[in-house]
Amino acid sequence: MKSIQSKQQNNKTYYNLEEFLTSKLSSHSKLNLYLNEKQANQQGNEVLKQNLESAFSKCLNLLSLTIQITYNNITQLGAQVLGNHLIDVKKLETLKIYLSFNKIGELGIKNLSQNFLHYKNLLQLTLFATFNNIGGSGASYLGFEIGFCQKLKKLELDLSNNNIDIQGVNGLNSGLMRCSSLSSITLYLSSNILIQRGNQQLSFDVQNQKNLVNYELFLSKTQIESSFITNFCNNLLKAVKLQTLTLNFEENSIPDYYKQKLENTVNKMRKLVKKKLT
Repeated sequence: MKSIQSKQQNNKTYYNLEEFLTSKLSSHSKLNLYLNEKQANQQGNEVLKQNLESAFSKCLNLLSLTIQITYNNITQLGAQVLGNHLIDVKKLETLKIYLSFNKIGELGIKNLSQNFLHYKNLLQLTLFATFNNIGGSGASYLGFEIGFCQKLKKLELDLSNNNIDIQGVNGLNSGLMRCSSLSSITLYLSSNILIQRGNQQLSFDVQNQKNLVNYELFLSKTQIESSFITNFCNNLLKAVKLQTLTLNFEENSIPDYYKQKLENTVNKMRKLVKKKLT
């Protein structure tokens, strides 16, 4: 009976902040914390500052953390508080943060991610931050910081609707190229404006991801151009271990010739066991 209770304590989900704060914080190894807009409302930053900073410093045995704080009016200050105090949880192997529909902006995403380099054991990272106006500079900085997570195997990012430009996406991907252990990458980048400017071209280079097995890329409503398809096809063939591929380029003005070129390229990838092109 005691071992069962211990296991339940080690894998806990809380929808109420007070209940979490009064739990035995040091005993958690897998924690799911969901805060909705009713709990934080107009005081989202203060909720984080006054409560979570002391709580996480006591969760020293956490291996897996999921924290959802969507629709909470979190600004760059709240993101900084969250990032600064997650640093206390040094054993993390899985980190999932859901911050969509807040107001963290460019500085917020920088403040949140600047301590990623301390997560030496991180294997899985999920970050959903859609509708936060992080911009190209924020996306580029995020990629740079993720690049320090050398053990990372699975990455899922949702940065849709964030006013990210080509420079920001290329900066993001440049950082991810340093994560050579990645086996799964999922990128949601829809509804950002990725129009080519001058000689700058959109690039998703996966040649450094020698262990990449699953790749999912969502670029609907981004105004990608035909030249991108040619470069993307060349880079895609370098992912020699790829088994699962999902591409969503809907609602872009891509000529039929380049759509066919993409399909032909995918058909050449003999190791694929599952593919979805839209």
